[in-house]
Amino acid sequence: MAEATKKYAVVTGANKGIGFGICRKLASSGIMGVLTARDEKKGLEAVEKLRESGLSDHVVFHQLDVADHASISSLADFIKTKYGKLDMFVSQQRGDSGAIIDGDALADSGNDMQGANVDWSKILTETYKLAEECLKTNYYGAKGMIEVLLPILQLSNSPRIVNVSSSMGHLKLGDAKSLTEERVDEVLNEFLKDFKEGSLETKGWPRYTSAYVLSKAALNAYTRIVAKKFPSFRVNCVCPGYVKTDINHNTGYLTIDEGEQCRGLWSHSRWRYFKEFRYTVVTGANKGIGFEICRKLASNGIVVVLTARDEKKGLEAVEKLREFGLSDHVVFHQLDVADPASIASFADFIKTIYGKLDILVRLKLLLVV
Repeated sequence: MAEATKKYAVVTGANKGIGFGICRKLASSGIMGVLTARDEKKGLEAVEKLRESGLSDHVVFHQLDVADHASISSLADFIKTKYGKLDMFVSQQRGDSGAIIDGDALADSGNDMQGANVDWSKILTETYKLAEECLKTNYYGAKGMIEVLLPILQLSNSPRIVNVSSSMGHLKLGDAKSLTEERVDEVLNEFLKDFKEGSLETKGWPRYTSAYVLSKAALNAYTRIVAKKFPSFRVNCVCPGYVKTDINHNTGYLTIDEGEQCRGLWSHSRWRYFKEFRYTVVTGANKGIGFEICRKLASNGIVVVLTARDEKKGLEAVEKLREFGLSDHVVFHQLDVADPASIASFADFIKTIYGKLDILVRLKLLLVV
């Protein structure tokens, strides 16, 4: 049996990407991390990398398939036998986009430039089978893990659950206070039914990456349900941002190190939900008053979409704000307010990435005669 004062954590999908970065952070902080992966060879290679960094005393590997109940139970038995408790569970399975992504088309689209106009229909191929697999992995896999690990988490004097999700997971499922697992299942089943019938667009579901959006919205809702049911737990649901990982063919604009520092992951709050973010659009913001408004908003923790007609100047403005340490709160999107197509593309971007808009600051160029 392990030391009572030592902290133990499990991280899923941790052989690379954000999960690997989280394991490294935990081990560096003196927390014993159980690095899990479906592929045993890749998992052991990841552990070896951490050992080369001098972290051999704080990381072990255990094979895990989050879609296999027997595999989850085997992990739980291992933890209970070896450590006697679990202090933290980080659900960061590699994830499933719910689509076939044309990596070359995605790279050529300019998506890595934070808000460039992207025609997702030329990049994504979405099928019913992929949608099912996406929900099974991203939502039901995480849910199954939590259900099995709850008994050993309750043996800790400070249990914590962290669900690494996405800001794309916005969907109105009803009153947050009355959310239930049954309601979440009902919505997911309705979505799959409409997908099979080819009526997603007419029924108002997200236009692109719909299964991914639904899976993350369900995970966010389930996080809130668990937090309410277990008030002694610290339950966080966080978004690391658009990190360079395999799922986006490394087109993200954040590094793994920046992603694992995401807001809320290391929070000591009992409950934190990334939907606390507020989202603002500022037009004509590459310089002058618009630029200063962006800087002020970002400094106050508001996510700002800085827009400009000239893409080069807009990206240069975003880079200036990053120099002020505001990289987590500002993105760029090209916008020509005189072009209906540009406005429509921009609106699709906001709805897909954030699911809502809280503030619109529209600036006009004033001519003094």
